[in-house]
Amino acid sequence: MKYLVMVIWFLFIKFNYAQKFEIANPNGNEVFTSSTHQYVYIKNGILQYYNLYLSSDDGKSWQNIGKFIYPKYDDGEYIALEWVTPAIVSDSCLIKLERANDITSYDISDNIFSIVNGPVQKEFNFPLEVGNKWFFKSRPNYIATILTVSKDTLMDDGKKYYVIDEFSRSSNPQMPVDTTWNKNINYRLLRKEGTIIYQYPDRVILNCNWTENTGSPDFPYIQVKYAPIFGQFYLTYYLIIMPELEWISYSDGIGFNDLHVLAWSDWTQSSRTLAGYIIDGKSHGVITDVAKNDNELPNKFILNQNYPNPFNPVTKIKYSLPKSVQVIIKVYDILGKEISTLIDKYVTAGEYEVEFNASKLPSGVYFYNMTAETTSITRKLLLMK
Repeated sequence: MKYLVMVIWFLFIKFNYAQKFEIANPNGNEVFTSSTHQYVYIKNGILQYYNLYLSSDDGKSWQNIGKFIYPKYDDGEYIALEWVTPAIVSDSCLIKLERANDITSYDISDNIFSIVNGPVQKEFNFPLEVGNKWFFKSRPNYIATILTVSKDTLMDDGKKYYVIDEFSRSSNPQMPVDTTWNKNINYRLLRKEGTIIYQYPDRVILNCNWTENTGSPDFPYIQVKYAPIFGQFYLTYYLIIMPELEWISYSDGIGFNDLHVLAWSDWTQSSRTLAGYIIDGKSHGVITDVAKNDNELPNKFILNQNYPNPFNPVTKIKYSLPKSVQVIIKVYDILGKEISTLIDKYVTAGEYEVEFNASKLPSGVYFYNMTAETTSITRKLLLMK
């Protein structure tokens, strides 16, 4: 038995050493703030010592950063080693990683990246378009929370906010799967202004000027790292309430990432991590429709009468979908000429609202039509200036 274990261990080590590891990130065009904690993500990596080197002159010379073994991150596809960016400024950086006991086995970043003194970007892309959705799991393959942008609205401060509705269900792992969804209307109202994301009325929930070295009044601990999300790396802001214990995060281009992570107590019931999303009609990861409740989802396609009607010059049109489909809503004049396409994308089941602005059109009768699968519904609207 002893020899069998030794043979298995030998074959395991030989197989893993035969797998060439690769630096997945940083691998070109990333931007890091100097003197901050960052990750080097490795594909096909194993638990062993690595030597880490940094070049700030496109590979002409190398600085030894240190020897690392303990991965700070392991999701089955990547492992990550944590390092601290040096106090330099350069737009010609490369990372070199080598096995400590075999310096002939190494990898270098494919392209250069940058280290800057200060924030890494000037604007955060938070996709708040109506119909976008984020799905959060409390345990593997169990969606416990869904956020959706249901509409935009003008608030009493004269500014436009995007309304985030929340659907949630029990996530107790000791209980059977809960199919009853609770709906929280107006869960959050958010608006974007350059570097800042506001929650109504004026709470700053994210500012691109925040760095690990500055912090913020609500979040004294901040980390800005690249995170792997469904096969790509996204710049992600981790807003930590208590160091290494509780945090939320937002990813550039995705928006919500970790809705809430509570690492120290009741993790499987309290935490909500991103499982999937639908942004601009494109889906990634694990998604689901909200389970049908008699008082929540319609049992057929519905196109409501616009409101107000008559209108000048803006009106809103509500529509409801019993399931996820490609939806097209267009506006036509009285002669049947197409005036505007209000929506043409894949939308999940639920209730939605779009806005029609006729400021450049003359007064008169117009028609709007919704097409979804084999269903086609047309209604009339009246513009009076």
